[in-house]
Amino acid sequence: QAAPTITTVAPIAGSTVGGTFVTITGTNFSTVGGNPTVTFGGAQATSVTRVSATTITCLTPAGTAGAVNVVVTNADTQFDTETNGFTYTATADPTVTSLSPNVGKLAVGTVVIITGTGFVVGTTPTVKFGATNAGGVNVDSTTQITCTAPVGVAGTVNVSVTNINGQIGILANAYTYEPVPTVISVTPPAGVLTGGTDVTITGTNFFDLGAGTTQVTFDGISATDVVRTSDTIITCKTPVNTVGSAIVIVTNPDGQVSTGVSAYTYQNPPTVTSLSPALGDPAGGTYVTITGTNFSTIGGNPTVTFGGVAATGVVVTGTTLITCYTPAHAEGSVDVVVTNADTQSGTRVNGFNYS
Repeated sequence: QAAPTITTVAPIAGSTVGGTFVTITGTNFSTVGGNPTVTFGGAQATSVTRVSATTITCLTPAGTAGAVNVVVTNADTQFDTETNGFTYTATADPTVTSLSPNVGKLAVGTVVIITGTGFVVGTTPTVKFGATNAGGVNVDSTTQITCTAPVGVAGTVNVSVTNINGQIGILANAYTYEPVPTVISVTPPAGVLTGGTDVTITGTNFFDLGAGTTQVTFDGISATDVVRTSDTIITCKTPVNTVGSAIVIVTNPDGQVSTGVSAYTYQNPPTVTSLSPALGDPAGGTYVTITGTNFSTIGGNPTVTFGGVAATGVVVTGTTLITCYTPAHAEGSVDVVVTNADTQSGTRVNGFNYS
């Protein structure tokens, strides 16, 4: 097999105490006969991992200040040397200990504060989220950096800070990119103008990572008792609103929003103005036409009761007309009640007489 070659060593500098995470790129890194070995100035690196034929990662051993050769040796004893490929410095490597917030949107715009050690004031280090450079990098102090997270894809990434001398600090799985939430449905899909209806919002990517809480609005009016029960379910109480379809918006703590256009309808209660005929046999089966207002099929057909007993064959032919068959009932006058799926009802007192 061909001898290995070293193309780059990154970072190119690290602390004399060792432990700097280094990525070596090149060619012909082979596992035939065993893994390659890596030395820095003749001292063995630790945690050597051959990622591929072109990539090796490892941790530097302790060393003395100054430049040293980096050598990769395959198990067949063939090797390559990067002369003065790494420089030991008495300055400690920077460290990344935390991010605030540690979650954000896929698009650019989330301002992040990085806390750690060894940041050099007056310089502009390279800050990466995964493999992408952050923007607006500013070293506030030796322990804090402010930056803007770059565009990302859904998932968790490492965050690294590389000082201008090449020394690097990495925090694994430090930042999570959240996808945009979506609103699929609202159940029930309709309710009263006075609000207070308990609804369940179904969707995707309802995340509670990061600071803040999930917010829900109906036509821009905040819902109450908002509870995120999972990544796909939110429950809340509707606010007061006017008649008509409402736009439902869910906002994740990271500021990303999802809009359900006409996902919920505010409607007036039904009214029952007349029945034809208004008289029928106690055995039931009388075909009745009910006239009124606000008969709604949103969320399901209305129900009709005669003296508390459900009618059969209920057909809604419009917002003002329902037909049905009377149930059996004892003789006498009874109330007729039409109840929409949103639980609002209209009553015609003594609207039908069994005789």
